[in-house]
Amino acid sequence: MLSGKILIIDDENSIRFFLQELLEKDGHRVTAVASGEEALERIAEKKFDLALVDLKLQGISGTEVLRELSQEAPDTVV
Repeated sequence: MLSGKILIIDDENSIRFFLQELLEKDGHRVTAVASGEEALERIAEKKFDLALVDLKLQGISGTEVLRELSQEAPDTVV
């Protein structure tokens, strides 16, 4: 199985933790953040193969994160 770099963006701790644990058990490298602001910082630092984005976030919304991802990292699957 291929390993991927995955970014999880969700403000609910339980969802973020569950997805991270599940994906890491499958051998993926996971970065999990709780806000759109944190997501934009991580996107600027490194590239991801996949992003799982909660659209309803406080502050910078998931929709805004998707816009930024499409500009900064168009190869990232969302």
